[in-house]
Amino acid sequence: MAAEAERTLATPVIDRAEEDKVLLADWHDGFRGVADECEAIRRELAGEIG
Repeated sequence: MAAEAERTLATPVIDRAEEDKVLLADWHDGFRGVADECEAIRRELAGEIG
């Protein structure tokens, strides 16, 4: 999710699709606040799984 938000932010505003705008709105409204925690959980699980 974070990578997709970063990709979208790298796209010029004029070239962003409506879906990109929705993604960024959702990112800023909610997910961004827990992104670091999700990444830490992903790293922990990756160590156990693979």
